[in-house]
Amino acid sequence: MPEAGSQRRRTQSRRIAALILCLSLVLGAISAPIRAEAQASGDLPGWRAALASGSDRLALFTFGRLGPDVPRAAIAELSARTGGAHRAGEGFQIIARRVSAQPILSYSRNFNGGLANENITLGGIDFAVDPADRAKSGVVVGASVLGGVIGSYAGGSILRVSGLVRTEALPAEDLRRNRLALSVCAEHFVGGWTWLDACGGVGVLDRNYGDTLRQQNASVGLTQIAHMGGLDQQVGASLTLTDQGYGRQQGILARWLAAVPSVGAVGIDAHANRRFDGELTRLRQINLSLARPLFDRDVVFEFEAARDGGISFFGDKRTDDTLILSVEAAVTDKFSVEAAIGRRNSSIDLYDESLFSLNVELTDW
Repeated sequence: MPEAGSQRRRTQSRRIAALILCLSLVLGAISAPIRAEAQASGDLPGWRAALASGSDRLALFTFGRLGPDVPRAAIAELSARTGGAHRAGEGFQIIARRVSAQPILSYSRNFNGGLANENITLGGIDFAVDPADRAKSGVVVGASVLGGVIGSYAGGSILRVSGLVRTEALPAEDLRRNRLALSVCAEHFVGGWTWLDACGGVGVLDRNYGDTLRQQNASVGLTQIAHMGGLDQQVGASLTLTDQGYGRQQGILARWLAAVPSVGAVGIDAHANRRFDGELTRLRQINLSLARPLFDRDVVFEFEAARDGGISFFGDKRTDDTLILSVEAAVTDKFSVEAAIGRRNSSIDLYDESLFSLNVELTDW
């Protein structure tokens, strides 16, 4: 048994090393055009990096600090989107409404979350995996409708309400799933570029290949923006609560986001959750991201490392370590592509899996 465990660790180490090598090659390939673009167009200004971050609050802070060195017309728009144009004494004021529809066209290697192997070995005996429980791959088609309202209820304080309806199918295997989700988030301005953030949401996932899943989630925390170490930085920490039917899972989420001139928007998210014995849940996760314009189109590179655990397989504790690298690029104003590769290494060989997905997104039919 010790030799088997050592062999398993050596095999997993080789797989992780191979994945890291692949990630390094991919990062090297994607960094070449970034360097070429930077040399051709000059350094990326801090305000453009802030816009690429996706945070209106960080962008407004950067625009306000740089003053005349930024496009003035954008400041009024950013201020309005963050509640800065709220009229006192007039109650809740709508800032923006939006309803958008998107077709779904993607490729999935494991649409149903099944097993990648055809056989499993227990006690020296081989067993065939039921075909219905095996991973199903192929082209995924569907559609989604997203609607939302953003409004201000006080100066610098906004409320976001959004809903999602999404349907997907794997026609080759006659598999379908439908998702409904609703979320409400408040960003309450405390003062001095500090906000109290609170969110709540519910979701339902109905599938013809498994049980219906229901989830409730909530979070509360603080976000602070400041100019530190020569960079405009947004730092936040939140307490999280998730209920998927088996009990409430508490966690803590820390976030850091910075607008780095000549580089782009750099982000780090770290999430740790309480272990639930008897359920396979996410125990910890870290995401590293870089967003920046590339040839006049925003591109987002993200690396994710996660660990799942909480259950046993025939007496052996199961722990899954997953690494994923993804790239999302806007091709046109209404057309983007996202590709992801990854690897899941489990303490139970049966659940080892190579991951790949390709999504094509078209907005506003």
